[in-house]
Amino acid sequence: MTSLAKRALWLASVICLALLSTAGCKDGAREGAAAQSEPPPAVVAAKVIETTVPIYGEFVGQIQAAASVDIVARIEGVLKEMNFTEGQPVQEGQVLYVIDPAEYQARVDSAKAALSKAETALEQAQAQVGVRMAQAELAQQKALLTKSQQDVARFEPLVDQRAVPQLELDGARASVNVNQANVDASAARLQNQVVNIRAQIELGKADVESAKAALTQAELNLSYCAVRAPMNGLIGRTRVYPGALLSRGGPTVLNTLSAINPVQVSFGIPETAYLTVRRRNPAAQNRLPAAQQLEAELILADNTVYPFKGQFKMADSAIDQKTGTLTIVMSFPNPDGLLRPNGFGRVRLMVGKAENALLIPQKAVIEQQGGSAVFVIGEDNKVSLRTVVLGPQFESSVIVTQGLKAGERIIVEGQQKARPGLPVNPSETAITSEAGEK
Repeated sequence: MTSLAKRALWLASVICLALLSTAGCKDGAREGAAAQSEPPPAVVAAKVIETTVPIYGEFVGQIQAAASVDIVARIEGVLKEMNFTEGQPVQEGQVLYVIDPAEYQARVDSAKAALSKAETALEQAQAQVGVRMAQAELAQQKALLTKSQQDVARFEPLVDQRAVPQLELDGARASVNVNQANVDASAARLQNQVVNIRAQIELGKADVESAKAALTQAELNLSYCAVRAPMNGLIGRTRVYPGALLSRGGPTVLNTLSAINPVQVSFGIPETAYLTVRRRNPAAQNRLPAAQQLEAELILADNTVYPFKGQFKMADSAIDQKTGTLTIVMSFPNPDGLLRPNGFGRVRLMVGKAENALLIPQKAVIEQQGGSAVFVIGEDNKVSLRTVVLGPQFESSVIVTQGLKAGERIIVEGQQKARPGLPVNPSETAITSEAGEK
């Protein structure tokens, strides 16, 4: 290529660049004029509020039954019936299982017969038939002794008068001695009979009491054939089915019954949160203030808020050395049985208060890679983007710890229309068109 051709090519390039530059300047001028001619975009503004707000903490909690008991067979036997639906509520006193009662009914009948026999023997002993017979024999011997003594008294003057032979008097005196011996023997037999009867009565009473105890035990074992629910609650899956032989070698656990209305939710709070709560309630000495009814919300696994509030039940006696937390137990009503033991949720509990906190709506915050920011509206309605440091949330608002002052205006709706350095048209009412777009 000759030098003349090179110069012609260079000149053409310069002309093209000049034309392009002129066109760009015209377009920029048009855009600037259009921007100046358009009205400022409408946005919704709100002021930064300074107030005192409660601080809430969320803690992972485990749902537990208020009480849980094992249903145990207390006697041996064959399981005959199962009178409940697994996994359903049961009432206190409801018959859950029936063990074959035939053997235990026979034991009751046998115990009743033994008791009747013991009571009859006792009645016979108390009748004291032997004592009465001994008393009659003694009375008879005493009568004979009296007669023989009277004969002696009658014969003695007659013998002196020789109206009766001496032999008659000697016979009468001999009868007195014999009858006296018989009286002494009858008295001894009576005394022995009285002692024996007393012993028989005491033994009879003991036999009756023993028979009564045996009957009570037999009736108690018979009642154990009907396994009843000890409380209202939710019955679990059965571990034994009808036809199984129970209690060979020890009690057989049949099922587990859990009281689930209310339920308990246990969770651990950090030691710092515990101290904050305690200092807010100086009247509580060695316990959390149950009298002031600490309330809590429960957020379930699907992020829904449980409709019933929880009430403070207890706090553990010591802080866990491994985790540095104190275990708290809250009681939640569970009338429809929605909450089940061993489930998990988040317990939302007020742990303190923020004095003179700066509060802004959560939707005013713009999340950036380097942190959070908000659009601040100046006195001339021009917008500036300002980085802020956020604190805890409160309902639909959030606390700002750095970056804003009380009374400043920020954009709540319409952030996508705002540009730093350009003015906006703020109002305190929602933008209808923007709400419809959302």
